[in-house]
Amino acid sequence: MATVAAEQDACVELPERRAVDTPAPDHPPSGHDAFFRTLAEATFATDDANRILTIVTDRLRAHLGVAHILYSEATAAPDLFVIRHGGDGAPERLPHGFAPMLRAFAAGHTVASTDVAKPGGLIAEGVGEFLIAHGSRASVGVPLVRDGRLAAIFNVHHDAPRAWTAAEIALLEEVGELTWTCVTRADGEAARHDRARHDAFLAEWGGAVSHRSASTLLLTALDLLGRHLNAATLTFAEAVGAALVTRQEWRTRRAVAPATDDADRPPLVAPVVRDERVVAELRADAGPGRRWTEAEGKLIREVAERSWAMLDRARLEARLAESDAMLAAFMEHAPVGMHLKDAGGRYLRANPELAAAIGRPLEEIVGEHPDALFSPDIARRIGSLEARAKAGAPAAEEFVTEPRDRYASLLSITFPIPGGHAARTGGFTLDLTERKSAEAALQRSRDALYQSEKLSALGSLLAGVSHELNNPLSIVVAQAVMMERQSTGTDLADRAVKIRKAADRCARIVQTFLAMARQKKPERTAVDLNAVANSAIELASYGLRSDGVGITRAFAAELPRISADSDQIHQIITNLIVNAQQAMAGQTSLRWLEVRTALGPEPRTVILEVADSGPGIPTDMRRRIFEPFYTTKPQGEGTGVGLSFSQGLAEAHGGRLTLGPTGGRGACFRLTLPLDERDLLPRVAPVAAKPPPPTLRRALIVDDEEEIACSLADFLSIEGFECEVVVGGATAQARLAEGQPYDLVVSDIRMPGVDGPALFAWIGERRPELASRVAFTTGDTLGTAAARFIAHAGRPVLEKPFMPDSVRHFLAELDLG
Repeated sequence: MATVAAEQDACVELPERRAVDTPAPDHPPSGHDAFFRTLAEATFATDDANRILTIVTDRLRAHLGVAHILYSEATAAPDLFVIRHGGDGAPERLPHGFAPMLRAFAAGHTVASTDVAKPGGLIAEGVGEFLIAHGSRASVGVPLVRDGRLAAIFNVHHDAPRAWTAAEIALLEEVGELTWTCVTRADGEAARHDRARHDAFLAEWGGAVSHRSASTLLLTALDLLGRHLNAATLTFAEAVGAALVTRQEWRTRRAVAPATDDADRPPLVAPVVRDERVVAELRADAGPGRRWTEAEGKLIREVAERSWAMLDRARLEARLAESDAMLAAFMEHAPVGMHLKDAGGRYLRANPELAAAIGRPLEEIVGEHPDALFSPDIARRIGSLEARAKAGAPAAEEFVTEPRDRYASLLSITFPIPGGHAARTGGFTLDLTERKSAEAALQRSRDALYQSEKLSALGSLLAGVSHELNNPLSIVVAQAVMMERQSTGTDLADRAVKIRKAADRCARIVQTFLAMARQKKPERTAVDLNAVANSAIELASYGLRSDGVGITRAFAAELPRISADSDQIHQIITNLIVNAQQAMAGQTSLRWLEVRTALGPEPRTVILEVADSGPGIPTDMRRRIFEPFYTTKPQGEGTGVGLSFSQGLAEAHGGRLTLGPTGGRGACFRLTLPLDERDLLPRVAPVAAKPPPPTLRRALIVDDEEEIACSLADFLSIEGFECEVVVGGATAQARLAEGQPYDLVVSDIRMPGVDGPALFAWIGERRPELASRVAFTTGDTLGTAAARFIAHAGRPVLEKPFMPDSVRHFLAELDLG
């Protein structure tokens, strides 16, 4: 341990000292060594911490001739210490000037001062005056650091200047460590003894208090606890509304010094919390010069909890004893809500079923008027029922409360009690929730079926329009690409680029519509989540712009691919975007939407989040938001199936759809999807166009529309093909019958007369060497006949409208070599 000379502000490393149990050296012991041995024997002979501190203090004062000794233990506050010996045991806060010295202590340095009256070094301004006022002119402070934290300080003070020797400092360090070890051991023994004593007390206390009535329970409980702990005062208070009202107070009969306003030693307060609300508290004051131990604090808190529980039970038993046993049993087990009220409309009696209907504990209902329990509108309607019943006739009315599992809808029946003394009216409350839910579910099913039929019809119409657009759009895309290539370096280049980009966008939108409407078995492939998200945004971009919704993309770069059906993932993302757009409809403030992707918080997962600046989802609706047919939208604007369906798709992929964090604004939905467990989905690099071979390859393009065939021929010519275009399947048969060699034959599937399937069958019979070089184009991705043929033929298919990237992927799939 290093020593800091306070007046010089210097640190001098001293040799490591021996542990307490280190054998003595061979040479004769010095006076300090013999003193330390006898001191160790005396302190280890007792388990009383105060006795240990007294032995150390008395013997060390006699041995070194010092004035006084302090043993202080650290608290959570860096400048607040509890003086265990040499003071009154109360926490004491050191002046600000001690900060340099405390930092030295925290670093494990012993601080020695020969004369505190000389300022400088660690003796900051005001420190010397403070120490002199407390009878110290020279001192040695030994820090006791455990687990990197200052645990205690062993201070030795002299009332005159003194030059401490190295041997004296070493002895004080050894004595400080010895004191810490023995006091800690004694404290542990005392704590174990206290726990055993407190446990025995709790057993006796419970037997003495458990059968007391509500009027005497608290008095007995506090009296037994106060005498056991030798407390100064004990106060038990209960919550009444927002205030705590004292129910019982106990004071010791022994003489106690007047209370002082000591912020460092406040009374111990043990709150009793139920349902996140303080229902009672027990306040315990130990009196001047004393602190509660940890074991005593635990006992006080246990007594507080048990006292409140016993008091609550005693009061309930008293209320139950006042009622007739037969009526109590009848009301207790009735399957409907039941109540009795006085002339003023206050509840005299209520059964558990009524408490469930109201949504409050029984003790909050009995004795209360409806005005204190219900909203003004419901209280007014209940008052009207009461008035009609008091007029002599039963009255009934249906009520709708907040959404919950039971009593969301109920029927209240009130009847008069002729000749009643206290009770003037009674009533029943029947739960209509299940019946109303069944009726609502039936209506939602009808609405959903109607909406589904409309969506199906709209989807078919949209798909038909998209299909009809395929052929002319293929020509536009091809011509735009060729125009861009031919106008390079001219004034028309920029315009050609704009036309080509617009044509590409139209093609992507049409393909997206067809993918959404396509009825096909889900196919799991390597999917780029960022690309699917971009496609969904592209589809919804016009509607977002029209509604004034800004959109931000925050996509993680190099996101691993997932094994998924891209159409189904596209549908999930589209549903989330449309939901967010509808949630912000009519909002006058800023409307924005953010779609972001990232690696998931769980291993081998990725996430996609759709966040908006809308009104968000109320807390009471968050648990139901994914239920089928549950919707927060107005009547006619939603079916309540979108989120439920999307969640089902996510779970079918081994993922989940949940509500994400929002930061207090808007709503956020998080889609979590797993990576391929077989780790068979490496990133697929974009297919680059292969350089054309030295000699051109020949391709025969077959379509019933010459312009479309020429458009494909333009793309294939870029890829190194010499193309021949024929119109119709019959013309193609005639050309192939001539025996001309072709490296590639591309035919449309749907053509009048000889269509694609018929041409493929003919080639298999007449030109079988070309069967492995045949591929197809189609804009009919929805037809079942086309789908069956494609699956049977097993040949690559290029979907219209054509785009350069799709043509290159198509050729790569053919692998013509």
